[in-house]
Amino acid sequence: MEDLRREGLLVKIEPHRYAPGRCQRCDTIVEPLLSLQWFVHTKPLAEAAIRVVKEGRLRILPERFEKDYFRWLENIRPWCISRQLWWGHRIPAWYCDDCEHITVAREDPSTCARCGSARIRQDEDVLDTWFSSALWPFATLGWPDDTEDLRYFYPTTVMETGYDILFFWVARMVMMGLAMTEEIPFRIVYLHGLVRDEKGEKMSKTKGNVIDPLVVIRDYGADALRFTLATGSTPGNDMRLSLQRVEGSRNFANKLWNAARFVLGALAGPIGRPSMEDPSLTLPDRWILSRYHRTVAAVTEAMEAFDFGEAGRRIYEFTWDEFCDWYIEMAKEPLYRGTAADQARTRGVLVYVLDGILRLLHPFMPFITEALWGYLKQAGATDGAEALMVASWPLPGPVDEAAEAGMRALIETVGTIRNAREEHRVPSERRIAAWIAAGEFLPVLEAHRGLLAGLARLDPDRLVLMADLSEPPAEARAYLAGSIRIYLPLAGMMDWASERARLERALTDVEARIAKTESLLASEFALKAPAAVVEKERRKLEELKARWEQLRAEWERLKEG
Repeated sequence: MEDLRREGLLVKIEPHRYAPGRCQRCDTIVEPLLSLQWFVHTKPLAEAAIRVVKEGRLRILPERFEKDYFRWLENIRPWCISRQLWWGHRIPAWYCDDCEHITVAREDPSTCARCGSARIRQDEDVLDTWFSSALWPFATLGWPDDTEDLRYFYPTTVMETGYDILFFWVARMVMMGLAMTEEIPFRIVYLHGLVRDEKGEKMSKTKGNVIDPLVVIRDYGADALRFTLATGSTPGNDMRLSLQRVEGSRNFANKLWNAARFVLGALAGPIGRPSMEDPSLTLPDRWILSRYHRTVAAVTEAMEAFDFGEAGRRIYEFTWDEFCDWYIEMAKEPLYRGTAADQARTRGVLVYVLDGILRLLHPFMPFITEALWGYLKQAGATDGAEALMVASWPLPGPVDEAAEAGMRALIETVGTIRNAREEHRVPSERRIAAWIAAGEFLPVLEAHRGLLAGLARLDPDRLVLMADLSEPPAEARAYLAGSIRIYLPLAGMMDWASERARLERALTDVEARIAKTESLLASEFALKAPAAVVEKERRKLEELKARWEQLRAEWERLKEG
């Protein structure tokens, strides 16, 4: 400033607060410093990498990320590949202390390429990590030598990685592969999203929201975490990871384990070979085989389209909702009380479907499926594969539309009756009467009257099945299960006196809470408390009044009944 003042060049002086950049990790001040670096002229490399995608030789999934790929490469700049780090691939450049010539060579030189001096020293910089990573697909296979591994494994088929490094890694692997080998390193790039916390925020140590996978594996199991991650998002989209979802996957693993225990416990006898051509198959048998074959087809299609979330969802729903919740329950009757032929046939269906489930689920939950399949193998219930990992993928088979429609009617009927029982808190041991107008499904329900009565906890002697019911029974409530109408007598479904008493107690409790909240809002609290707190109490009062109206309506219905 004195020099400027002396020369008459100083206009004014004013204070300025300087905010220097700081290192994210150690908080050390970081100041810009010009230095010599090594660069790669990338435009010709980028043009070749763009061309292979536009020609369809390289696919990027989801396809919307092609725009990001092109945007990066079409606007590419020279790539600074030198880094001042302690570890990495050394820059292959040597400086001559005598003539200052720079020698770049494939093999370490002992003398200067220009003057022959032995006073040369290698550049202390290392290559950018992404430069080294770009060489990975072929450098790990023995390149530049023509090795057997290089011929067999390069190029590969699928590259899977996160969308956030589409340019930093994927595009650079493509550029390097084309430049060094004249081959694309892979034919398909599958991009997954980022795993975020349950609020959708990126996991960070500084935020303290990191979910440690080792802790999750310890508490819930590796299969539960793997299934959650593999099925929790769609391609290219971020997912929110919560421990509740991992717990749900753990519960699914437990459900599968218990189902397998039931099947393995039922194998003390001949095991049939199920075929849709077998006339002895029951409706539940034909239904579960048809649904299994549909699941195989759907899962295979989703896997081939890289839609792993949909594939996992289909396996989950079929395993839990159809095989475990319905077929295993229906299989108990022929297993425990059927003829020897019935038992063999049912064992065959159980083993066939469980074996297929384990094969479909193995990519998602490898540990539990391998263990359970091993037990099936010990029981002689699987093919001759050494392990599930190398067993063949299941193939879809024939479907039975009629069996699926019939079972759908039966399941919807049972489900509707179960919901009605739960609504009226009917004890599970109480058998109730029912009138069912089944329409076109009358033959199905009539043929499976015992199964219907057992699953819905109906009294077989008071179960009336007919095609239509012009005049419903008195004091019965009507329910719909698709096109099927179900009439359940209220008198047999509940203890009227105890239900009235329960509702009266609930009404008294809600009335007391309403009075307390109204008194609070009428006091000085409403004037002095924060607005958000007061508003919360007002919403609470509205919810209590709505609950009172609901309980009062239920009480009036019971009173009329």
